[in-house]
Amino acid sequence: MDDFEIPAPLARILECLRSDPEAEYREPWEVAHTHASLLGDLSWAIVYAAFPEHDRPPLTRLVGELDYDNVPFELVPVSWAGGDGLHYDWIVHAPELGVIDPPMVSWAPMEDGPVWLGDDTAQGLAGLLVGRSRAAAKRRRPDPRTTAQWRSLVGLIGLEPDLADTRITAGARTRIPFRPRVPSGHRFEITPDGVGVLAREDLFEEPGAWSTQDSESLTREALRLLDRGKAASALVALKHVRAERPADLEVIARMRDAYVALGRPMHARRAELAIALRRSR
Repeated sequence: MDDFEIPAPLARILECLRSDPEAEYREPWEVAHTHASLLGDLSWAIVYAAFPEHDRPPLTRLVGELDYDNVPFELVPVSWAGGDGLHYDWIVHAPELGVIDPPMVSWAPMEDGPVWLGDDTAQGLAGLLVGRSRAAAKRRRPDPRTTAQWRSLVGLIGLEPDLADTRITAGARTRIPFRPRVPSGHRFEITPDGVGVLAREDLFEEPGAWSTQDSESLTREALRLLDRGKAASALVALKHVRAERPADLEVIARMRDAYVALGRPMHARRAELAIALRRSR
């Protein structure tokens, strides 16, 4: 998590994990399960970063989301549902905008794109608790609201879960496609991954007819756009190519170049890690 500062609600939860008197003798994931299992399986990248004195797990456990060929690099997992690749993430379109507490979404590899979970970390984590309560009721299991862990997490998150919010399902999901706020002087273009590209207007050319071009033509167009300093439009084109060729390492490498040109080292590093994981298979 070197490229990302943990927002306050989750930072308080991690501090709670570190304060466990047995944390020194247990694996960090075990401590997380003890104190925060109602939030799902917290990302190992986050949990192990909070325990630097412990040995780091293999890369495949720290960034397992990148093992999915179609995962958008703008997603930073917070926790996992435990099956079907479903995870709950911060969505970071443009780190250079300095958003301290990004929105949260959920994402699954067989679906069309991320869906909204919360406008910030507190609302997203509270949404996870709503989903957990709904799941327990649906399966006729004990109500987690009666547990000490629920009360502890609500206090650390700093927001009471809105159990009247019918938008959140038992899987802690909604049907609301995520769209970012677009600051003045910026533009947002949607892409097949459902995430899109948000950047300064001068980094775009006029919207192209991306869906009518074949992947080879789009790749050539992306390289031309990069040469012209239009890295945002280049990234839009490359995301269209990746939708057709999700496992193509050359496409991912070109996306990395576009992220570098946009001044987004976090995204570029995630693209690099995706390439490294695929080469190690």
